[in-house]
Amino acid sequence: MDFFSKLLSVNYLFSTNEKFKYWYVYLPFFGIFVFLAFLVSMLFKRQEDYKAKKSFQKMFFWTYLFFGLLGLTSVFARSQNLPIVGARVITFLIIILFIIANGWLLIYFLKVTKKEQLKFAQKARKEKWLKKK
Repeated sequence: MDFFSKLLSVNYLFSTNEKFKYWYVYLPFFGIFVFLAFLVSMLFKRQEDYKAKKSFQKMFFWTYLFFGLLGLTSVFARSQNLPIVGARVITFLIIILFIIANGWLLIYFLKVTKKEQLKFAQKARKEKWLKKK
């Protein structure tokens, strides 16, 4: 229990004066978010049903880019011992909010984007057999 009491103490969560350990874990972790934002955006744009997924693609791109840059800013602030922005609680808050945002993206994809894909597929199927003028 001593480990958890240390993790949850206010001094530990808001301190920045210790040597910044594990930066090599946080830096690629948040850097991957920025990379995934651009990679998934490019992959979505190459698909045939891009118009159906366009709103989801924008939400995904901006969510991952925002949390990636926010996390990289937090890592920089922790390495420079900035008082408020560099606190551990800010990094934990960013990770928790990112998990919640991913839950929202999943719900949006399953409810809205799937319906848009079905509408797009039906429209494409109908247009295939209709005569073009």
